[in-house]
Amino acid sequence: MESNSSTGRVCPRGASFYTWQMGDSAQGVAQKSGITVQSLTEANEGVDFASLTAGDIICVPPKQLSCVGSDTYVVQAGDTLNKIARAYGTTAAELMKLNPSIVATNLQIGQTLCVPKKDSSSNTCPPNCATCPVGYDAKSVMQGQTFTDLLLANDMSYDAMRKINPAVLPSGPIIGQNYCIPQGGARGYCKTGKQAYQIDEDRTLGEIAAIFNTTQGYLLQLNPTLKPSDFVKGQIICVP
Repeated sequence: MESNSSTGRVCPRGASFYTWQMGDSAQGVAQKSGITVQSLTEANEGVDFASLTAGDIICVPPKQLSCVGSDTYVVQAGDTLNKIARAYGTTAAELMKLNPSIVATNLQIGQTLCVPKKDSSSNTCPPNCATCPVGYDAKSVMQGQTFTDLLLANDMSYDAMRKINPAVLPSGPIIGQNYCIPQGGARGYCKTGKQAYQIDEDRTLGEIAAIFNTTQGYLLQLNPTLKPSDFVKGQIICVP
């Protein structure tokens, strides 16, 4: 944490102080600082940007991490630099070279690191890679995307996104963070071991059950938000 003795304002680690100028706006300051409005807002909890006047002091977080020629990794609970290094087939010393500003013994949950690109032929899953159920695709959070952006881009409900991806926080997804989405933009979610299926023609619930060698009751159990009459052409459902 850094503090400004003249104002008493305390900024998050890595953030710098900025003196509000006449004509400034949150969007304008964010753009010229190379950050998102969301990250600027999070660094100034409780600040009403519409009420700021020239001379007020705010906190500006550092530019979002840009890992040229390498990938990004979001630190998870229990991570150490050595653990992350092993997962990427490198050493802690090499990670320090890629991330000269980090403190090796004080990694923070949610902190984004630059890591070596993995060999495409490797089957090793990085510590935060998304292992998605059958019928789901893996995606990564892009720069500037908010939780709402993810819902809109993938036509998913809030509940479905949270249940499938509990590590993706509504308060702010992390750039490079991986998440799972149902194929076809399903609003629901399927349990591990089950798959999403889009009903391709007019069928009865019994006919669909027969296709998957199961019962009507089990299909309803796998799709607790659907009524029997909801199983119509175009509907995406969970099946064994």
